[in-house]
Amino acid sequence: MKSMGDYDQSNVEAGDESAEAEGEEDSDVREERILISKYMATKPDYSAIQRVVAVQGLRKEYEKTAATQAAQQAKSKKDSKEKEPPKKKIAVRQLTMGVQEGEVFGLLGHNGAGKTTSMRMITAEEAPTRGKVRIGKHDITSSISPGFELLGYCPQVQDYT
Repeated sequence: MKSMGDYDQSNVEAGDESAEAEGEEDSDVREERILISKYMATKPDYSAIQRVVAVQGLRKEYEKTAATQAAQQAKSKKDSKEKEPPKKKIAVRQLTMGVQEGEVFGLLGHNGAGKTTSMRMITAEEAPTRGKVRIGKHDITSSISPGFELLGYCPQVQDYT
């Protein structure tokens, strides 16, 4: 799992960080981000657990394949005003949230919003590009963390038969 300091910001889609500017955040979103930031900065302690799950600054980027890049470059040559297409696809951008004990949590959004990718990172099925996940008092760095004894996860499965 990469830490936030290991993150390489080169070749990121244009305008990507502008949506993350503090001035564009709702006040309740800002409050949650600040609470989670303070929570993640403290040493985990069972006597002081405020969150069963805490996620801070989760981000996932995928490298675009050579075929996808070639198709985008061919398209951008037709429109000379476009700059070179980005080399990375951002699936999850700056996810910060917490789940308190006793809460049932659902993640809703349109197709392609990053719900499955977010849950795959939270459950350590997939490594994030950056960010932190804590379940109970356990910072999650692999899928064998004892923190998963505290978590129930029921993904939606598509059955087309």
